[in-house]
Amino acid sequence: MPRKALLSALPFVLLAGCALQPPDPAPLVEGCANVPVSAAVDDESQQFFFLSTAIPDCRDGGFRLAPYRHPDQTYGSGMYELIEGEAQPPTLAKHDRDDWFMALESAINTHPQRRVIVFIHGYATSFEEAHKDAAEVRALGASNIPLVVLHWPSRNNAQDYLLDRASIGWAQDSIIETLGTLTILADDITLVTHSMGAQAGTSAVLALDELSAANSAVIKRIVLASPDFDRDRALRIGGTVDQLLGRDRKLLVYASEKDKALRASRTVNGYARLGTTSCEFDLVYERRALGKEGNCHLTAPRQGFAIVDTGPSMPGGYLRHNDFLDSCHVRADIAAFLRDEPPPAYRVQIGDEENEGYVIDPSITFDGAPCEPISDD
Repeated sequence: MPRKALLSALPFVLLAGCALQPPDPAPLVEGCANVPVSAAVDDESQQFFFLSTAIPDCRDGGFRLAPYRHPDQTYGSGMYELIEGEAQPPTLAKHDRDDWFMALESAINTHPQRRVIVFIHGYATSFEEAHKDAAEVRALGASNIPLVVLHWPSRNNAQDYLLDRASIGWAQDSIIETLGTLTILADDITLVTHSMGAQAGTSAVLALDELSAANSAVIKRIVLASPDFDRDRALRIGGTVDQLLGRDRKLLVYASEKDKALRASRTVNGYARLGTTSCEFDLVYERRALGKEGNCHLTAPRQGFAIVDTGPSMPGGYLRHNDFLDSCHVRADIAAFLRDEPPPAYRVQIGDEENEGYVIDPSITFDGAPCEPISDD
């Protein structure tokens, strides 16, 4: 996501109507060809798989994904080469659908628990940013877990919120179908979603629960980072959170009042988003007097569920929409979740017997989290 560009996000409702007509895909896809899926040749190579509903752009002998919808799905993979521990820009390739699934199944079968991590990105996010974030998530879990990026055609522009929301809704069927196939191939799926991707991810899981609860039970962990959907709909009794937990899953939500991108989203949607802790736009009128610091993310205790306020953590950057990767404290917390380990000491429980939640307390001794602070450019 072009972070600083979100400074101008508030007028995006007006500007979204000025969108240019999408291009003719024919000249972009003309040079695209399927190639066999290459396996990682050594431990210094990190492979990821991706499925995209965007137009593949193969002009000039390259391979990119344009920020526009395409009627055909693109199945591909990328290979990160690590040089002195630093991931280099990946080599991307396009594949036949059957070859893609066969290669992915083979990669899953090589993992002892047949695990896979699935990542769905958020709004105003390019494909390059999406697979980079996904690779960082995978590194926090374990580098040997196969990674699948479900990419949808974000315009990669802070002012195109409504266009992005329409496009991710358009891509919903593809997300459900692909995630459903993965529930057959894998025994253990971790779904990590960010921002607008949280709505698509949770909708897909709930749809699969209705279609085939036995298969969808392999979706064992879900992370909603800065989730951009209605907080009351998620946290109310019988709401989205309760529905997701009905299959004995673990669910982790990261929220922050300091998230400026979700403040802009609230302007469009009118009520508090799940990814904020502020009470200012809560559905319950009486709670609004608690203001920004009111901890309105606190909710009824639930087995396997944690909602964590990342606001006090110390990430780099201005927007605070990427705390799950920009903050060392939160990176350590998500790493523990991905590894089925206890959370770090600086995740502190708050609330009471009726309503509880958690907060990152950076005053507690930092105990060697596997990361360095990331600057926001």
